[in-house]
Amino acid sequence: ILERSKSEAVYEEGCLSVPGYYADVARPDKVRVRYLDRDGAEQEIAAEGFLAHVRVDGTEIFTLTGDLGFKKSPTEILAIGSDVTVRMEAASDIYLELSGADFGLLAGGGLFAFELANGALDFQLGDFANVTADATFAQFTNPTTAVAAGTTIHVGPVSYTFANAIVPNTIGFAFKNLNAKVGGVITITGDIGFSKSLTLIKAVGNNVNARLQATPSVYAEVRNADFGLEVGVDNGAEVFALEVQNGTLDIDLGPVGQLTVREVFVQFTGPTTSITAGDKITIGPIEYVFGSDIAAATTAVFIDGTLLIGPDVNTGVLLDGTFELVISPAGFEMAIDATLGIGLLGGGLDV
Repeated sequence: ILERSKSEAVYEEGCLSVPGYYADVARPDKVRVRYLDRDGAEQEIAAEGFLAHVRVDGTEIFTLTGDLGFKKSPTEILAIGSDVTVRMEAASDIYLELSGADFGLLAGGGLFAFELANGALDFQLGDFANVTADATFAQFTNPTTAVAAGTTIHVGPVSYTFANAIVPNTIGFAFKNLNAKVGGVITITGDIGFSKSLTLIKAVGNNVNARLQATPSVYAEVRNADFGLEVGVDNGAEVFALEVQNGTLDIDLGPVGQLTVREVFVQFTGPTTSITAGDKITIGPIEYVFGSDIAAATTAVFIDGTLLIGPDVNTGVLLDGTFELVISPAGFEMAIDATLGIGLLGGGLDV
């Protein structure tokens, strides 16, 4: 034992040889030891209660707490932990947290990367609620560090494996097959990454699905789309804005008519949030650009295209323009801003 702290922590302990008996035991809350591994090589490890604040450009991105073990060699520092907690917070009620997680860190020679995985998720982002995911990771790499999938680090007998590749300048939470409900009416599914900028938490994703549903048989779903989200507080006002675009639309209007889509957006904003077309969200190498202006308190699917009412263009009515779908007690309501073409046998009429 090279070093032990004077301060102590008390934990309940027992012994497998004497089952059923436990007692509070005081031990140093920091210790540093040197030992020989199975190959006879000298190793050194330190462990203690751990608290760290990870900042980028002056903005705190992560808070890390837990117990870690460190290993130092001439060229690198490695760290491994379990039961570690990471939190990304924009406000006391706007945050993402992964607790009880496994932790791995590698640093040295210009490299710096860490990851947390296999923890319990606590997710509070306003109208973005009821969140589940197949897997959740908190990840950080500096601009010069990439981590290959399967990279394993060892500290004494404990190891941590980075399951997925991490590109340089990754800072945030990554969700595999996230499922969430927005405003109680829009369901979001897909792989999405979250990061923080000042007092806003932002998210981007590709190949995301968004479904606006009135009833199980009355819905509009945009699939394999680009996704952008920002939520938090800006100048004292709450911010919540979400948009999905560049996907394919699945919709059944039944006897109403046949819809041909040129462009489609799913949009949701809070009562005090509006968006200007061209506003950007950037997380690492991924950028999302809002495709249109969004007014405050919007929950809708906007479709640019044509709607044919009737059997064909020669005998039916063709509407060409913008269609806004919103949920009503009866299902969907549609607001239309379009030119009207009326098919006549042997001719037509545009209005």
